[in-house]
Amino acid sequence: MNSAPNQLKNGDRPVQQQIRVFKAGEVLFEQGSNSRELFVLQKGKAGVYKETAEGEIELEVIEKGGIIGELSLLGGFPQTEKVKALDDVKVKVITQQDFQSIFKTAPLWLQSIIKILISRLHSAAKRVDQSPLRDKTRGLVSLILLLLPSHKKEANNTIAIDYNLVIKEGFFVSKLKQKETQKILEQLFKKGILQIVSDSMSQPGLILIKDPEVLHLYNEYLLLKSQKKTFMECSLTDESVAFLNDIGSVAQKSGQQTDEGIVLKKSVLLDGFSEEKNFLLEDNLKDLYRKKLIKIIPSDNDSVIVFKKEVLVRINKIKEWIPAFELEVS
Repeated sequence: MNSAPNQLKNGDRPVQQQIRVFKAGEVLFEQGSNSRELFVLQKGKAGVYKETAEGEIELEVIEKGGIIGELSLLGGFPQTEKVKALDDVKVKVITQQDFQSIFKTAPLWLQSIIKILISRLHSAAKRVDQSPLRDKTRGLVSLILLLLPSHKKEANNTIAIDYNLVIKEGFFVSKLKQKETQKILEQLFKKGILQIVSDSMSQPGLILIKDPEVLHLYNEYLLLKSQKKTFMECSLTDESVAFLNDIGSVAQKSGQQTDEGIVLKKSVLLDGFSEEKNFLLEDNLKDLYRKKLIKIIPSDNDSVIVFKKEVLVRINKIKEWIPAFELEVS
């Protein structure tokens, strides 16, 4: 029995499969467009690109069987990326009308699940857009830190990593072009964070990293900067840092090393400080305690101070390097 009259009467219609062809370089979807179509890739490859403050970056390559435009069609959201044909591409097109004709026949519980999943996908896409990892410099610094444990070498008594390895992995992992990676490495060199050593052919051969901890701190600095923050340690006054250094000096001589840190009695500090410093001791200790730079364990007889030398090393290193981190270089 022919069901076409009934389909026309109740507004349903059979889903018509549409095929569309794009030549290499043609754009399938523009970022921000309000297309209401979903493409199923049947032939060729398509690149997904995102416009950022640093320029256009490639996010992924979609191959045969992949789908494109699902958030726009399913949730009515604007396209979050641009999609471009990398070679001759053939896609099967599913329009919003096609989808709705099938969607409304699904059980209500399934419709609800699909709507929740669409909403979560859109929220996830927004979080990715705002991610600091879109920062190319931070992406490359993070990559170098990941490569160091298994690929580090030693040159001139300094930790080193192969220059060409960073160039290659910068492309495969972070989608950075060679010139982009070279530019970022040059900027890190100008800041003094690393050195670039040429080989016998006068080509860049090794990247020397004198202090990997500085690279870790710079990575942290870039993350904080993307959040419009800075190191808490930058708010410390010179007086507070000097006082913490004084505690470190006394602790090194008279403290007791424990799993919690160096334990030091308050009375020992009093003996080790001048009269002028003892006058300010209580206020300075409370200030450092509030900033979680030391612990104070009260006692009726003699309070105990727990001090970690790693905290002091970090503060001094940040104070030393923050001018280089903030230096604008081209």
